[in-house]
Amino acid sequence: MYYILIVFVYLLLIVSAYSIVERLNVAQFFKMTFFYTLLLISYSIQSIYIPIGIIIGFLIFLKMKKDKKLIMTALIYALLTFAVVNYLTPHIPLKDLPETVNVYKYISDYAEIESIKSFSPSDPVQDEMKEFLDYRLDLSYFMLIAYIHLDNDVQIKSAMDLRTAPEEQRIHGKRIRKDAEEDIILLNFEGQDYVGVFDISKEIPELKLVIKGKIKR
Repeated sequence: MYYILIVFVYLLLIVSAYSIVERLNVAQFFKMTFFYTLLLISYSIQSIYIPIGIIIGFLIFLKMKKDKKLIMTALIYALLTFAVVNYLTPHIPLKDLPETVNVYKYISDYAEIESIKSFSPSDPVQDEMKEFLDYRLDLSYFMLIAYIHLDNDVQIKSAMDLRTAPEEQRIHGKRIRKDAEEDIILLNFEGQDYVGVFDISKEIPELKLVIKGKIKR
């Protein structure tokens, strides 16, 4: 999804370029595009993203003599876009957009979104959630509880631990919606809200999407 934002800002950059250069020639256009797309080159250390490409761009800029105002504008747009994409918006891959659209009205209820994660049927977390699952209980509900434990590095040692977790660890919430295909559940654990979207078209639910953050109160 962040590619949409990158393209949108790029279009704004083109508009801005015409206020800087009366007639934007082909060389200037490609030069501007090159420096803007440097935002795609980065290095991450855990949750810290370093704009390596933009840093290199600024070093090149210092040695250039022509079109400096245009290049500086492209680098500023790139830096602002990089900051928004990596620090102010959740990462939503294009393949996850259908699931995200399905729960958009629940995302809009969030005051703060920490992460949005999607999972395939073959993802290891599917089996990890089911390790101590009692299949006589509400499967989606307790699978989300198991996921919350995994996400917070809280160990579950038995099926009893999982069954008693809502009361002992004060995990509470509600079922938002359930139909023949999907089960959507909201749970709160230590001030964090989790919305879990499960595919229930098969006998055993599969986790599709988890939105983590804080719901507006």
